[in-house]
Amino acid sequence: ELRMYFLVRNPLDFIRSLCNHLEVTVDGGSSNYEQRFDYVNWPNHARFTRQKQLYLDTTREGLHFSGYVDAIAQRWAISVDEYLRCPSRFALARYEDFLADPEQSTRRLLHDLQIGVDWTEQVAQRIREAAAIRYQALSDAPSGTAGGVG
Repeated sequence: ELRMYFLVRNPLDFIRSLCNHLEVTVDGGSSNYEQRFDYVNWPNHARFTRQKQLYLDTTREGLHFSGYVDAIAQRWAISVDEYLRCPSRFALARYEDFLADPEQSTRRLLHDLQIGVDWTEQVAQRIREAAAIRYQALSDAPSGTAGGVG
């Protein structure tokens, strides 16, 4: 039986990271103006691809969103609901676990997916090197907050 992996991340960190990636301004204040879908607050065109627009469009699932943060939070919940419908089809991987221990998380994922690997020091070194690559700057906010790891 085919198994897939499901990568889950703290929703607050996920929202902040995707907003940072899209270069959407979200000040965290009481005003929702900054997160509204608006020409003034349109994300970076190079990053807000058609695929990301479709990903954030939760109207296909019958939901309505008020802006970027709301759409991202809804998409996170929809994705987690998909996992919860049939968790036996997935190998669960937590993003935070991977950050804390990439080697162990990779070993666990390979085991759960029933992928046999001759684990050597070279494999472990390659995992450490790959895990050290940062595609976005880390946020100053502590993990688990609206700032989270970016």
